[in-house]
Amino acid sequence: MKNIKINFIAIIAILAISITSCDKMDLVPNDQFEGIIGTYTGTIVNDNAPGTIIDATAVVTMGLDSSIQIHCFTEHFDTTISLNIYHHGDSIMVCNIGQDFFNEYGHHQSENWNNCNNMMGNTGNNSTCDWDLHMANDHNPGDMHFGSFYLPEYSFCYDFRMQSNGSTFFKKFRGTRE
Repeated sequence: MKNIKINFIAIIAILAISITSCDKMDLVPNDQFEGIIGTYTGTIVNDNAPGTIIDATAVVTMGLDSSIQIHCFTEHFDTTISLNIYHHGDSIMVCNIGQDFFNEYGHHQSENWNNCNNMMGNTGNNSTCDWDLHMANDHNPGDMHFGSFYLPEYSFCYDFRMQSNGSTFFKKFRGTRE
């Protein structure tokens, strides 16, 4: 009888530790986001008015399905975008997601893109889905990309494509994390 009581207490203790561990795991951010989440202060330059430099802020947060959201704003500019992230050496490259990907490149991402990002988030294996793999699976030669994070300098750059009076130009954000 004493052995049954001890075994029962041991099982309860193991279950309690397991449940607590699972809850704590949900609260810990994925390693892949650790170097990029935060607020970046910098400037925006319009490539159609290169002498105009405007102070800007970009707030980077975790999104859904291993993506990030970037809210970039100035006094007269305010936009939020969702992007996928891909490891590339000491940088993290970004690419459009979902319908924005289709609108930019004229085709959908490969079926493996989401599994790839989820594998990185779940295992921390950054080499499982890197930039070169993304480029080989999801892009054609000459496809443009618009931003990246350079981890050693805690910097972020992104070129926002804009339309005005039928012409295209870019608002180019460059900033560093606070």
